[in-house]
Amino acid sequence: MTETKERTKWLEPDWRALVGCDLEQNENGDTFRGPIKRIEVKEEGQPGKEYQWLQIYLDWVAIRSKDGWRLFKEPEDPNMGISITGVNLDFTVPFRNVDGSVRLTLPYLGSTTIHPPGKNLKRKDLLS
Repeated sequence: MTETKERTKWLEPDWRALVGCDLEQNENGDTFRGPIKRIEVKEEGQPGKEYQWLQIYLDWVAIRSKDGWRLFKEPEDPNMGISITGVNLDFTVPFRNVDGSVRLTLPYLGSTTIHPPGKNLKRKDLLS
């Protein structure tokens, strides 16, 4: 069972509570994963046509290979993180699953799952 959250109920503090959880993103057959460093929700657009923009940054990104997870990318600036997901919240509806994960469908791209705390991929466990 999943619970649909209305866009107006997903305020920035709700998103910021997910910092430290792992984000897993599927794009065009590839699966990427890493710990969330920071999340921003901004209002953008023209007057009268504003929208909520969600931007997620990771500490590092791993890619799933046939043998396991491998380090894919590290940030140029560790304080900033790596921008991996940006989405207009007017075009996607977040779902909170019963296991505590949050799922977003990214139009024309794929899907993203934010895993609940404690389900993190560990950097030391990545293949070299």
